[in-house]
Order: sequence, then C-alpha cells, then structure tokens
Amino acid sequence: MKKNVNKLMAVITTGILAATMSLTAFAANEIAIPKKVPTDTNNHTMAPETTFELEVTAGPSDATTVDLLGNDDQTHTYQLTPGTAEQITGMTITGAAFANITEYPADGVYQADFGIKVPDSLYSVPGVYSYTVKEKNGGYSGITYDANTYYMYVSVVNKEGGGVKVDNVVIAKDDGTKIADITNDFGAENNTTHDLTITKSVTGNAGELNKDFTFKISIRAKADTGASSAQEFQLEDADGGKQNIAADGTEVAVTLSNSEAVHIYGLTGDYDVYVSENEAGLNGYTTTYTITGDDAGNTTAAQALVDADAKATVNALADGATLTIINDRNNVTPTGVAMDIAPYALMVVLAGSAAVTFLRKKDQFEE
Repeated sequence: MKKNVNKLMAVITTGILAATMSLTAFAANEIAIPKKVPTDTNNHTMAPETTFELEVTAGPSDATTVDLLGNDDQTHTYQLTPGTAEQITGMTITGAAFANITEYPADGVYQADFGIKVPDSLYSVPGVYSYTVKEKNGGYSGITYDANTYYMYVSVVNKEGGGVKVDNVVIAKDDGTKIADITNDFGAENNTTHDLTITKSVTGNAGELNKDFTFKISIRAKADTGASSAQEFQLEDADGGKQNIAADGTEVAVTLSNSEAVHIYGLTGDYDVYVSENEAGLNGYTTTYTITGDDAGNTTAAQALVDADAKATVNALADGATLTIINDRNNVTPTGVAMDIAPYALMVVLAGSAAVTFLRKKDQFEE
C-alpha cells in the first residue's frame, strides 16, 4: 500500500474505478475468496473438520491512496476513504467450510470459499472505502494459518435515479495486486501430518501363520490439546480397502494374519491411536507389541498385551511409525518318555527284580 506519496499519474475518479477494477464475484457487491488447504499427498490427510473465518476491520486512517491494476492492464491510483466498524457490522461475512468434504482430492489440495457481501445501504457517498482483512487463527491441529494482512477495497458509485451503489469489491495484497486465494498448510510443507503402519507377526514353532487375528482400532485427541474429535483419518486395510475413522473413540475392527498390515494416514501429534487384539493371551499365545519410528527414530521394548482389554497406544510424531503386534506360541517336542519320573520307574523295576530273585532262592532253600 502506498502512503501519502506523490503520484506521477493523476488521481482517477471513483467512477472510473468500477470500469478498471477486475474481480470475479457473484454480484457487484459480493465476493468469493478461494480458500485452499494443501496436504501431504503421501499421507492422504482427510479434510480439516472446521470452518475457517476472516476478520475484517476498518482500514488504516493513514493510507490515503492505493495503486491497483485495472481491467485495461494499466495501474491506476485511487483515493481512499477508511471504512468504519459500523459498516463492517452490516456486512455478511461467511467462513470457508471444510467439514462436509469427504473425498480426498487428486492433487491433495482441499478447496472452499470465503464470502463477503457488502450491501449498498451501508454507504451514502461515492468513494473507494478501505478495510483490512486477516484470517483468524483457530489453532486447528496440524494447520499453519495464513498470517498475512490483506486489504479490501469497496468501490461505491452514484446510481441512476439517485443514491449510491456498491460497484465492485476487491481483496488485494499490500502492493495492490489482487490475491488469488488464502492458503493454509496441512502437512504439505510443514510436516505436521504422519502415517502409522499396524502390522501382525506370528512367531514360534506352533504359531498359526494363516490365522486371521481380529484387532480393534480407535483414535482420540490427546487431553488438553483442543484437537477436534470430529477429525477423520483414512484407514487402508490389508486388501487395499479404505474407510475413515473419526477421532471420537469409535472402534473399527480389522483382521490381519502373519505379515499383513493396515495403514492410518494424516495423524498429527495431538492424536493417540489405540489398538487391542481379541485373541491376545489366548490359546497358548504370548502377545506383545513394539513401536518403531517415533520422532527420534527409536524402537520401544516389547510390551505385553495380556488380554483383549489391553491396548497399545501410539502417538505418531514422524512419518513411517510402525506398531507391530506379535503372537508367539511354542510347543515342546514329545519324546515318549517322561524324563522327570524315569529314575523312580527304574527303582521300581530294580526292586521288583530283587524280590523275584529273593523268592526263587527261598524256594530252593526250603526244598
């Protein structure tokens, strides 16, 4: 924005502004501002379950002119009138809603629109009215918000028959160029979203390698993080089927046999994944789990899952985290001889043999 500077070009009247400012809008007094949320395409992150909001305030009082590009591809200089809080109160400002987006976009970029509608009745004098526009930081888990300050210019002109009307609305950067969109990063560059692999391992000489083991998986926001329980995460099963899991603790059942795995995508550090196994500790199995690939690349020591109520808890803080659940079962090879009673059996045999010998000698003596 140019502030109190001498212009080489003459200040153009506000009536010409309507003819020179180019902006895609639903109507002259209504504007749609594209909102984009790019994600990490390797993580298939589901859309943020939120509505992003704008904050509009009165324009800076020390900004008296602005250079804007018109639809004649020429830069023109316009005199500004700072907008007022009362005018803003009369505007309709709608947020960009992403909560109902259920399909992952091919390019990994979710899109919606902000909306601003400016009624003619807010103005009584022609002019170019200025306002500042910022995105509110809602603190949504994994999102890097747009921290820039933008400027909204409302062109008001006389209308036939008397009175005035809003002839155009434009949102521009500090240098006067119209913005293309407002973008928030959701893992595309800020590395806030991660994947988790849950894999099954069956070991031991009596392990059933082809048996399907049933797991229950749920996700919850960590306490005191403020993360949304409505956020969903994509789960891909061992056969490539996909379903979404909400972070409200609802359990989803999956089956895995030895070496099979499921994947969960788009996790931020504000969520915990809970996994239990229906067959844990049953049928002679010892069930344990390990976690590989936390933020430091460490592997946890094996922890026990004693029964179906026990849960492994994973907080994926880096890409490539893996939870491995191990069922181990071993049988002792039978030999046909119970070695622990063999000495006693031998004593019985020897005692019997001695008794027979004694009786024979007694009979011979009596004869």
